[in-house]
Amino acid sequence: MKLETLMNKLPYLAIIIISILFKVIFFTLQRKLFFKENLYDLDYRVVLEGADYITTHGTPYERHTYRYTPLLAWLILGLKKFFGNYGGIYVYMFIDFINGYLIYLI
Repeated sequence: MKLETLMNKLPYLAIIIISILFKVIFFTLQRKLFFKENLYDLDYRVVLEGADYITTHGTPYERHTYRYTPLLAWLILGLKKFFGNYGGIYVYMFIDFINGYLIYLI
């Protein structure tokens, strides 16, 4: 795919991606509020608790199963401050959509 054709399609792709993200955000909030479901996996919970350990202990490695980069815990800590526990999930979803599109291009 040529760069010019990709740039011509970029506004349409952005609208599609943003609309999908809003639908996913609405779906996650709906499932959490009405059905009390836990929509994130264990690894995300570990990173989330690692972010909590930064505020109390200074390092996420105080949590016994934390095995990720501390930068991820700092990123989640900033997102958690503004968006609550779901901030990182939305970033993960956005990155998954980008990865899916890049795989589609291959």
